[in-house]
Amino acid sequence: MNNFTKEIIDTYAENLLFRLSEEENALVLNEFVDIEERMNLINKIPNLSSVEPMSHPFPLDDVILREDIHEESLSVDDAFKNAHKVTNREVEVPRVVA
Repeated sequence: MNNFTKEIIDTYAENLLFRLSEEENALVLNEFVDIEERMNLINKIPNLSSVEPMSHPFPLDDVILREDIHEESLSVDDAFKNAHKVTNREVEVPRVVA
């Protein structure tokens, strides 16, 4: 069952503040249909609800992370010391987008 339509794709695009051409919409629609078909295949796997979700497709035994160490951060005044211009506790920077 196809739950995605051209109108839904257009609505998603509009909500994300961009527009798609007819060709782009058709491409995205086909990709969503493919994803939905694959999800339906996965849902047909027996006893799937008894499987623990994974964050990675393989064990991460060799990853060693350091312990979090709480350290004092800079005060607001110290953080603003190197700023060229500060207004209302905000650093002003030159405009980079026209």
